[in-house]
Amino acid sequence: MLDARVTGRWLGFQGFVRVKNLLDNRYETFGTFAPNARMPWTPVERFLSPAPPVNVLAGLQYRYYPSPEVQLRCALTKAWRQR
Repeated sequence: MLDARVTGRWLGFQGFVRVKNLLDNRYETFGTFAPNARMPWTPVERFLSPAPPVNVLAGLQYRYYPSPEVQLRCALTKAWRQR
């Protein structure tokens, strides 16, 4: 199984794309042994759960970074209020 992830940043943006099971491999994720309810009087059988197919997830985030002047003004206002 092959997974891939790409991330990037530009200005205040950050994004990512993640792909799971990139090659779309067929495999089982879980197995159990149990009697088959559809066919009574048969021996215990093996049951498997198939894995999920290709999965793509993408996201984008933006962070606002104020200018140095705005940061200074906020700091001065906060200091003035605390006195």
